[in-house]
Amino acid sequence: MKSKELCEFLDISYKALRVYEEEGLIKPNRDNNNYRNYNEDDILRVREIMLYRTLGFSIKDIKEMMKDYDEDGYSFIERLYNQKRAVDYKINTLLKIKESLKNTINDALVLKECDANHYKDILNYNYESVKNSQSWRDKWGVDSWAKSYDMSVRDLGDELNLFCQYDHIINDIAEKINVLPKESRILDIGCGTGNLLGKLKDDKELIGIDQSLEMLIMAKNKYPNLTLKLGNFLDDNYDDNPIDVIVSTYAFHHLDSKEKIEALDNMIKALSPNGKIIIVDLMFENQRERQRKKDYYKSIGREDLWEIIEDEYYSDVESLKDYAEERKLKFYYNHVINFTWVIEFGKM
Repeated sequence: MKSKELCEFLDISYKALRVYEEEGLIKPNRDNNNYRNYNEDDILRVREIMLYRTLGFSIKDIKEMMKDYDEDGYSFIERLYNQKRAVDYKINTLLKIKESLKNTINDALVLKECDANHYKDILNYNYESVKNSQSWRDKWGVDSWAKSYDMSVRDLGDELNLFCQYDHIINDIAEKINVLPKESRILDIGCGTGNLLGKLKDDKELIGIDQSLEMLIMAKNKYPNLTLKLGNFLDDNYDDNPIDVIVSTYAFHHLDSKEKIEALDNMIKALSPNGKIIIVDLMFENQRERQRKKDYYKSIGREDLWEIIEDEYYSDVESLKDYAEERKLKFYYNHVINFTWVIEFGKM
């Protein structure tokens, strides 16, 4: 396809096309007469660039994303995934600004006089929201972890022993689920590379959700028959039909306290009448235990290890118990080893 045809086909200006070429974003072949000839891949790349530009990304940012495609050999589905994350970024940024403006308007309605400094602060906040928001770039960093995940959870050199007895724990949870009736619907949120799902009997309906496409691709390669979906704890609707067991292993600590409540509410809503939630994760029994651990690492001069723990959001078992009591849910908990606990919620 020649330049003029492409401009008409995509409704793009000739000038924009030249800029993209000058910046190295597209590299069309040239025919014997030195006319540019765009193939299907070139057209797809121009479409992607147009999407990113519509979302407000700079040429510099787009070059960085396109460089990833070229260097890592992204598949078509991964390129679509990156576009989805870019859209998520834009939505999240605009929602932050919308909430900020709403709060400012409400404040202004209360105040007798408008404070110029307050208005300036809000403008600065909105600017920083646009500048600093990185939610479209894999919020919890799990994409970059995917290739080494299976090895890292079995790393005996981890000083904190965060995944101590990982395989034994996964096997125990699998046995607990495998005794359920045939055709039970099982949903694994944060399924990663499919380590738990791969141990479950295929007489059940198995569904895996993860927000990392890289994790899902690895899971699919290991277990081709699995039903896998892109998503996370905070999705409003995990599936169209009720779930008998929602399970999650070593993923819940990526959520902050507010997100944990939202996730639990979503999971309870998705359960069948006799359904239950099983969460295996890194936790403290209560705030006293958290403080005791912090003091311990400080006393031995290993604040660096405590910083690793504080970089995540380890749950408080007592707080989860309070959540269950407030909502009249069955609650079971068991300390397995080190930081690992098994928590179960069930409908009465």
